[in-house]
Amino acid sequence: MSMEFLIVGKACGHRREEISMVRKFLLSNDWNEARRLRSADLVVFFACAGVRYIVDENVKKIVETNEKMKPGAELIVGSCLPAMDNESLRRGFRGRTITPTDFTALNDLPNIKVRIEAMPKMWGSEAECQQINRPRLIAAARMWAEDAAAECIKFVIEKRPSRFLKRTAFELKKRSTVGFSIAAGCPGKCSYCARPAASGRVRSKPLDVVVENIRKGLSLGYRGFDLYADSIGAYGSDLNVNFGDLLDRIMEIDERFSIGLFDLHPHHFIRFFDPIKRLSQAGKLHFLYVAVQSGNDRILKLMRRACDVEELATKLAEIRRYEQVFMQSGIIAGFPGETDEEFEDTLRLLKRINFDNVYVHCYCDMPHTEASRLPTKVDRDAMYRRLFAIKRAGIHHLAAETEHEWETTPFPC
Repeated sequence: MSMEFLIVGKACGHRREEISMVRKFLLSNDWNEARRLRSADLVVFFACAGVRYIVDENVKKIVETNEKMKPGAELIVGSCLPAMDNESLRRGFRGRTITPTDFTALNDLPNIKVRIEAMPKMWGSEAECQQINRPRLIAAARMWAEDAAAECIKFVIEKRPSRFLKRTAFELKKRSTVGFSIAAGCPGKCSYCARPAASGRVRSKPLDVVVENIRKGLSLGYRGFDLYADSIGAYGSDLNVNFGDLLDRIMEIDERFSIGLFDLHPHHFIRFFDPIKRLSQAGKLHFLYVAVQSGNDRILKLMRRACDVEELATKLAEIRRYEQVFMQSGIIAGFPGETDEEFEDTLRLLKRINFDNVYVHCYCDMPHTEASRLPTKVDRDAMYRRLFAIKRAGIHHLAAETEHEWETTPFPC
């Protein structure tokens, strides 16, 4: 009798390539994909570990999933959680794990004939073009969505109505958009982040493969392409090319489409500003996420994300002029040692740029990070004041709630 597997995806978009590879690996070994948890002989749970409340939430879900599985079935936990916070995971789970850089535990599953090492390469010079499925919408509906988005964005540019309408245009644009990863791994040394320990060294897809993915998507009717990576600005550093080279190649594609850039470090935004601006001018950029994290020089140095804040703000403001670009950022409120006055610098930066959306995270210690060992932690009341300051300033935000800090206090969403 054939074995069945189920994949539970609770990881971020950066792990989509690895999830796809694990699915292909199991299908290649004659496993069938289950439709429900109780029929699965194997469950692979991909779990994010970006901040503390996500770790706690995913560990809880892993325990619950394990309890609901049929007798004799196995649960494997994958993605960043086992590498970033294995101590928390092991409090509720003792089974096998895989990480973004180590999938060898899958070779020990029953009926494995094709080992994980024999699977097509995801990264590097031998990487292959990614499989892109046809959109679910029929061609006529897909074209309607694209045209409606274009008209909505045009109205936004001419009439400047509410932010809600611009977000509606952005959501319509996503109807004809597909996302894929162009690299994995992060060379960053941000003092608060444990992701590099999980994602490993930078591993990129060749320029020709990325361009081929876009051309293939265009032939299937897509007109938008969201590009993901753990550190997208570090793309190509393992292949003797750089992110600017990729943007120049994309700019050369002479068809109507646009791209979205996710998780661009401020340093890389400044370095590759010219090709980003050219894409914006040509209408080929629909989304840009630059996580500024702070607008204060001293705090950025403590975060190990130092850059010229004025230069960053000036260049962000230039891209802000292109109304078709949905601009998003992220900040950390209450980094160790941050004063109210230093947080005001962040507020000024956010108000100056007027991002379409800002992810607001309260600082929380993550295991084995430099920031977790810093003294002068910011207390709960100070964090709370800063969150209300964001709300009072009218900054459109998504506030990520840290459960152990906000169990009883109403959160200012």
